[in-house]
Amino acid sequence: MSDRVPSNPFANAEERCRRLCLPTNKNQTHPQHNPHPRTHLLSHPPFTLSSSLPEITFPTGYAVDKMAPKAIVAPSILAADFGHFGHACHKTIEQGADWLHVDIMDGHFVPNISWGPGVVAKIRGHVEKPIETWGKGTFDCHMMVSEPKKWVKGMKDAGADLYCFHYEAAFSSDSDNPEVQSDEKTNPRALIRFIHEQGMLAGVALKPATSVDVVWELLESEDSLERPDVSVFHPIQRFYETLLRQELRSPRTRIRLTGISPQMVLIMTVEPGFGGQKFMASELPKVQALRERYPELNIEVDGGLTGSTVHQAADAGANVIVAGSAVFGAQDPAAVISILREAVEKKNGKL
Repeated sequence: MSDRVPSNPFANAEERCRRLCLPTNKNQTHPQHNPHPRTHLLSHPPFTLSSSLPEITFPTGYAVDKMAPKAIVAPSILAADFGHFGHACHKTIEQGADWLHVDIMDGHFVPNISWGPGVVAKIRGHVEKPIETWGKGTFDCHMMVSEPKKWVKGMKDAGADLYCFHYEAAFSSDSDNPEVQSDEKTNPRALIRFIHEQGMLAGVALKPATSVDVVWELLESEDSLERPDVSVFHPIQRFYETLLRQELRSPRTRIRLTGISPQMVLIMTVEPGFGGQKFMASELPKVQALRERYPELNIEVDGGLTGSTVHQAADAGANVIVAGSAVFGAQDPAAVISILREAVEKKNGKL
């Protein structure tokens, strides 16, 4: 199918657009369901739609959210009770956690060793797989391993949803099997494409000593080999695509998510490999730089986050919050999870 966009894909859609929008006045009612609640109708003048490009413009009286990324709380299961591991992971989701942050350590990239795909598969048996991208129960796998490509297929088979590798380790062996030795080298772009080919989301993690500048090229990359996925289009485009039931695949309306671009960046605020370290606020300028350039990107912060430090991360622009002992060691984990989420939502103006 051609990627050419029709000259006016929204012709004669004005009345349908008005019928499907929900008035923001709570005293008003409307028989139609709003398929995209982030598009708010402030008054009722007609839409103005561009005639040559899929970008959409609105006259005075209409407002559209910038789709600030939602708050996501991802407790690190490294702090869970290993004696009742599956139950502890299941329970934290019931207590309000969105994801589970799964730390994989191989004893080479970091000194410690955690577990491998076999344990992850067992945990997946206790936690239902998410029914939507970024959904509840997402396994956010933080791969602190020296040869990240070797682990991709095994983690996919174990039930991982998001494979977040360290940029510092991405230039390692090109082998895709842990038992195979190889002197060939891969690179972050090739690794991200390989992760996507296995059906997982990709993330890139940065150690404290690594400059945030290394990810700009990855985030701005376009993969001409990969057909754009409608699920990653701009939300306003998705709204009209549902309305008109047609594909609009101009890269000018896509948001970063191409075959060789990551869907998340993880900024470490401690040295990776050990729990219980002190929060490094010195790493937050990296988060600020990312958020300024990519307002809709999922930005994760991991290390030393508690109810007293999460506000610093949220103010810098982080929306994915990892906390280990702060959640699993709390008398009331649900309350802690709520505090972590509210810090991000207040920053996003949703509270």
